[in-house]
Amino acid sequence: MPIRTASFQRAAAISGAISPPARSWSVARLAEKHLPLLSPHHQGRRGKFGKTEKGNIWLDPVRTSPYQFYQFWLNATDTDAEKWIRIFTFLSKDEIDFLIEQHKGNEHLRLLQKKLAEQVTIFVHGLDKFLKARSASDFIFSPDSNGNILDEV
Repeated sequence: MPIRTASFQRAAAISGAISPPARSWSVARLAEKHLPLLSPHHQGRRGKFGKTEKGNIWLDPVRTSPYQFYQFWLNATDTDAEKWIRIFTFLSKDEIDFLIEQHKGNEHLRLLQKKLAEQVTIFVHGLDKFLKARSASDFIFSPDSNGNILDEV
């Protein structure tokens, strides 16, 4: 499935990568040639995405469940969320800058990760499945009446 995001199109336009004869290239192929490999931060060390790596997701609703997909983006580090929200969402630069400003100093609220997870999950899986994934996540990770977090279902 070709990846079609405004960020890829902006990157292509800025880099001059799309010339009139090359406009038939898929955005995914263009991104493959002109954008760096996504490398998530895991506990302070850089990792890489690979088909066999545990915890990877696909930008294909058939290959990754809505819940797993939502959790992947929600669990992004602050550094990754700030980078990925620019790449994988259609939010304007002003919206992104505002979110980053709100996030700084309030990192524990995970505002950036929540918006990233929301936007990308809606784009790939749809609003209904996003709402179900968020509800499941809220149920599993919300403290119960004793202040305990349910970590196994």
